[in-house]
Amino acid sequence: MIDPIFLKKREIEAKFSNYLLKGQRRSFRIKKAANTSKNEILDSLHLFLNKPSPINLANLLKNMFNSGVWVSKSSIELLFSLLRLVENAGFSENDQVTIDILNQINDRDELVLSSYSDAHLFRVLLSERRHRHMNPGYKSISKMPTLNSKIRLVLISGVFNEIFSTAAFERGAEYLKNNYDLSFSTINVTGTKSSRFNAELINKQLQDITEPDEKIWLIGYSKGGVDALHFLRSYFKENTNIIGLSTIATPIMGTNHPNNKIIKLLTSFSRFKLYQFLDQGKDLFIQGLQNSLRSDVRHSWFFRNHDKLPKDIFYSALGFQAKWNESHVWMMLTKLLFQSKHPNDGVVDVQFAQFPSFFNSYNLGITDGHHLVGTRSSEYPQEALLEALVIFLNLKGHLT
Repeated sequence: MIDPIFLKKREIEAKFSNYLLKGQRRSFRIKKAANTSKNEILDSLHLFLNKPSPINLANLLKNMFNSGVWVSKSSIELLFSLLRLVENAGFSENDQVTIDILNQINDRDELVLSSYSDAHLFRVLLSERRHRHMNPGYKSISKMPTLNSKIRLVLISGVFNEIFSTAAFERGAEYLKNNYDLSFSTINVTGTKSSRFNAELINKQLQDITEPDEKIWLIGYSKGGVDALHFLRSYFKENTNIIGLSTIATPIMGTNHPNNKIIKLLTSFSRFKLYQFLDQGKDLFIQGLQNSLRSDVRHSWFFRNHDKLPKDIFYSALGFQAKWNESHVWMMLTKLLFQSKHPNDGVVDVQFAQFPSFFNSYNLGITDGHHLVGTRSSEYPQEALLEALVIFLNLKGHLT
């Protein structure tokens, strides 16, 4: 029989080792944030000094603001991390049922595939991968697969992502590239334009960034997922190397925000001749954007077009949910302005973030997080989310 005192000593040593590793990881993040921010600010300052213009000034101010947020948040995360021996990620290392499921996933056990829902399997994978990233001393049970195909992740961001320095989930994609040799690219869409407009942009850019022997995995965040669906509906025949689309926090079935009284009041001015004279096709009240997201329009579009979407690729959907006090400060404002009776992530109601039951897809359920967890300064371990997606989709036979 093993001495209980010896076991307790080993447990304390493991927790202390994990504590030191957490500090090292957080320190590395601060250094990376500081160095990257410094280079970005210097580059944008140099560009502004050489070519002074409102656009270059705006870009400089944007980089200064985003960099300040990134460095300050990284510093705060380090401080809070030092106050805790173990980070809580909703995962217990002593939960035998969860451990058994993870082992069965590794073994590709058919029983586990049929006994649990897609949402449950993904939740188990995500909780363990999050625990691993938040507690680097923990040795994960789930294993990242060795992919025998050349796969490129293509990130498609959402509304107003132009205000950030990187695409949504680019930090996580860069982690996959550095650790698992999964290449990635980003698509530049226009956040204020309609999904039909952005679908054409996606098609044009894909032709330039992909190679013939690559398999393309689209990851659409927020409205980027809606834009990707429109792209697949209209341009898939020109891009048959696409293997699937994963939507994250996407209002697949729309949103009720355009029905907000403030939005309705503003858009009512579009009927006046003065507005039409001033607008001249500029879409000042972004009606193209609103029509791409309105729940009645999205429902109608999906019912009319779901059978026209390519059937030989996979589709997955993941939603987020956060209380107002758990959200990013901008998400607190959106929760205040666009109040909803339904659970949401600050922008998207969870009821609209999944594919309809009649559509052949993987609905991965709802996990905790606000709508901006994909920003590079977010404390959310987006690397873990993308790892869990890779393991799950490989389990289903889509990546190898």
